[in-house]
Amino acid sequence: EDQVKAQPSDAYKAFLLEKFTKQRASLSFESIVSIYLSSKHEKDMARINPFLSKTTIGNLMGAVSGLLFRTTRLSHCLRTLDAVKGLEKTIRAVIVKRLQEGWLRGTGSVYDLLAPTQEMLLHSAKVNNYDETKARAYTKELLQQEAELLTKVQSSTGKDEAIPTRLAPAAVTVAFHLHNFDYKTTLDALSAGNAYAVNLVDLARR
Repeated sequence: EDQVKAQPSDAYKAFLLEKFTKQRASLSFESIVSIYLSSKHEKDMARINPFLSKTTIGNLMGAVSGLLFRTTRLSHCLRTLDAVKGLEKTIRAVIVKRLQEGWLRGTGSVYDLLAPTQEMLLHSAKVNNYDETKARAYTKELLQQEAELLTKVQSSTGKDEAIPTRLAPAAVTVAFHLHNFDYKTTLDALSAGNAYAVNLVDLARR
């Protein structure tokens, strides 16, 4: 007749009926987290669902705690990874800058004529996994190769004026960069004929 005299089974049925007819609001994850943060979460949960045991409520709160902990830990890990990536990028930029600023050119050698570009230094650093000493030595090798390419082009300009003498250094540099500092590929390209040479000269003039 009234709820006081109702048996537990009847009360539970009434509770389910209220849920079915949406007279009781469904719990959202945000609501459960809010209850978890409350110092009276057992009473708050009992107010929403009086048929939950303390053990069930405790298990639910434990699950929420574990989920929040994992979420926080994952967020912290992602922030740490972002910080490490940023630091790695900064260190690499510093290494390339040191290579650029600390480059010394010897007198009476090819280094009086040629100096590494930013792209060449970056390539050397990447190839050598940003080892500054190895990158510097590798850059010298690339400059020597570029000087050899220039010598070959200059020795042939008398026979073929497709690449004017004054533009030969710039044309060789452009070709060497275009072919990713590969000596053989660049040499083959420079020997390909007038059509390629005309394109190089056009790029060298820019």
